[in-house]
Amino acid sequence: MRMKRLRFVPCLVSAVTAAAPVTAQPIPAATPEGIFCTGTYAATGRVLAAVTGCRNENQGCSSDYFLDLKVEITEVIGARSPTSSYPVGRSLHRGDILPIRIRPFASLVITAIPPPPRPPLSDAQIRDTFVNKEFVFSVVIMDHDVKDHPAFPANIWPISEKAWALDTMISDPTGNCPRRL
Repeated sequence: MRMKRLRFVPCLVSAVTAAAPVTAQPIPAATPEGIFCTGTYAATGRVLAAVTGCRNENQGCSSDYFLDLKVEITEVIGARSPTSSYPVGRSLHRGDILPIRIRPFASLVITAIPPPPRPPLSDAQIRDTFVNKEFVFSVVIMDHDVKDHPAFPANIWPISEKAWALDTMISDPTGNCPRRL
């Protein structure tokens, strides 16, 4: 009799779970949506200039080196309301020129062993990939970033993902994403 009850428990748990009401769930942090929602602003912009933070392997390049981009904001599509945990620094407007810092080899894969270093991008690769192209940015502009960094940390997506970015801001049930403007 005991064995039969143990077989029944997983079915009961599945039935109770299936019958539970569907509620809004927060966006997990380690997803493209979660990464997008970390920004204080969401915007589209055209890259005016790009330089690497790593020139050669002797400078300690790693798979997570950065690029500094000079971006002209073409549209602010979302903004986070200031709170104690997100003290929005300066405001962001169309036409602003903003220095941002991105990682050229972004990854959602987190492992205990770091991946092998990737070779730094050449100036031609950086120019061909970024300069004079438009992207969607999720940028963090907080009070401490204004004082401590030469460029604001950001994540970047192709401009073709603008509809996804707008949908992400609307569909976040917890309000942890910038509000669509």
